[in-house]
Amino acid sequence: MMLSNANDPNWGKVEGWSNIPAMPDDPDWPEPQIPNIDNPTAWPENIRDTIEAIAGARSAEALTTNMGYATTLRDPAFLTRPDITLDKYGELIEITVHNWMHMRFAASPPADFEDESTANDWLGAPFSSHVNKYFWKLHGWIDDCIGLWEIENEKQADFSSAWRAPEEAPPWDDLLPTPAAEMAIRKSKAPLFGPLQPFAASPSAIKSAQQVIESHKK
Repeated sequence: MMLSNANDPNWGKVEGWSNIPAMPDDPDWPEPQIPNIDNPTAWPENIRDTIEAIAGARSAEALTTNMGYATTLRDPAFLTRPDITLDKYGELIEITVHNWMHMRFAASPPADFEDESTANDWLGAPFSSHVNKYFWKLHGWIDDCIGLWEIENEKQADFSSAWRAPEEAPPWDDLLPTPAAEMAIRKSKAPLFGPLQPFAASPSAIKSAQQVIESHKK
């Protein structure tokens, strides 16, 4: 609707991936090149965990595991399980395939995590990921998952009680850390905005999601 209202001929229809690109060098949607991705020590200390997370998301094991999850998450037999409510389904997608795709297709971290220009389109952080063209492809895939859930369960997704943003955002200063918290962040050499792996769920949450998904294969 927003694209239509923009009335700009340069805007096309946004369509998600029908299938997640399986090859690192996909001709249309390749994994962005990152120098020294296999040598995190070549990066500043506060970035090394992030580089390791991206490298891990691009590993053969991560690719095989998550592509398998992607298939299961669209399996009609899985979608119609009584315990796979829309809430549960969204949670499983979020902490498995969704988070994996954000890190897998992330490019080199920006020099300035607080950069508000469109040059900062880093896919690895909620602050900037929506500027990245890959964001719309992976979230389109997720939208399609919801559509499949609706079809298989013969229900319409009800978002009437979902969280809605306020009409006016709070003052910017209210969103920033307190002076004491900001000083602690700077002493830790971490970027001001968010953790280094914002799309990585806790190990226990990931393990729980894996158990639900893998139980379907037994």
